[in-house]
Amino acid sequence: RVARRDQQSATPRFRSWRTRAARPCPELGSPGGHKFPWGARRLGRACAGLGKRLPVFLQVNTSGEASKAGIAPESLAELLDAASAVPELDILGLMTMAPELGEGGDPDVARRAFAILRDLARRHGLARLSMGMSGDFPLAIAEGATDVRIGSRLFV
Repeated sequence: RVARRDQQSATPRFRSWRTRAARPCPELGSPGGHKFPWGARRLGRACAGLGKRLPVFLQVNTSGEASKAGIAPESLAELLDAASAVPELDILGLMTMAPELGEGGDPDVARRAFAILRDLARRHGLARLSMGMSGDFPLAIAEGATDVRIGSRLFV
């Protein structure tokens, strides 16, 4: 179940099913980017119940697209404060998804999205950047990605 986004709000949804699904898992992985302060506390409680720490990337919507999840860049400091206050969460860094390049897409649009994330990470002292997917990972690496998500390229 996903909490619905308020159409008037710039606050992205939180995928609360991930915290419920994590509870029975003996090992917790790094589930995408969690966005709300209450979501960080909820993840912390789930981890505390298992005696685990959870490595996470915080997702930032650097493209401004409504179809992309993530916190608005101007709200990142508040989320970092909230997430840092949860001892069971290990904030690895930031993540984003650039606009899809597709046929004839402008690579500069993706570069700008990646550069915004890089600048935010530097400003907040975070070393890891998860950005870039199968279609745009070379651009993401050029802009400082430390982690890329490649799926469809593996099966071509």
